[in-house]
Amino acid sequence: ILLASLITAPAGLPQDVDQTGEVRATTTSEVVREARRADEGELRFPDRSNDDVSSYRPLLLPESGFEGRHDGPVEAITFDVKTGVESVHALPYDPFRTSGWIAGQELTDEVNESLDANFGTFSKITSTAFPWSTQARVFFSQAGGNYVCSGTMIDAKNIITAGHCVHEGSGGSWSTGLWVAPRWDGDANAYGSANATLLASFTGWTNSGSGSHDMGFVRLDRPVGFLTGWLGTFWNS
Repeated sequence: ILLASLITAPAGLPQDVDQTGEVRATTTSEVVREARRADEGELRFPDRSNDDVSSYRPLLLPESGFEGRHDGPVEAITFDVKTGVESVHALPYDPFRTSGWIAGQELTDEVNESLDANFGTFSKITSTAFPWSTQARVFFSQAGGNYVCSGTMIDAKNIITAGHCVHEGSGGSWSTGLWVAPRWDGDANAYGSANATLLASFTGWTNSGSGSHDMGFVRLDRPVGFLTGWLGTFWNS
């Protein structure tokens, strides 16, 4: 939220402060002070939303080794984009809770259509209304190439995507320069772009390339989900 205030300058000394910080004379008795941005966190990368998105190729499922066997414990693993620190987190085990759910956030439902569908009944959707507003394009680099995946907002600052979109798998490297275009409609201008601050997956994917653990998460540097809405999540044993 940008807030701007007007104050009365001393008579004979009208000045205007523009967004570059330069002061210039005005013909009125008001001083316009630069509005301050809300604290959405510092950007981790330069703005890449003006990139030629046609140069980003879809990253398909790995052709080989996708069903790699993971012999060690399955743990959550995160990568801090700013510091480069990788952390492994033991997953809690609760024998009394083998399932759960988290509600989504509907800003406005213009669809009123069930999302339950079989794989044989999919059809192309061009609407950007909720719930399709929760879908995003995920742009990133791996091994010197630029790629694109899809992702889904699961809360205000986090998306869920495939593990191979955030990490190469099988002991490889994390994706770099990852940015997201929420509510993708063919350009990055719908709600602006957002940059990754944290990447996450499971050691079953990052260490062994196990397709059973090919799941990824991205934390963003701005709460764009408050503009798009987000979908709920659920899990079971």
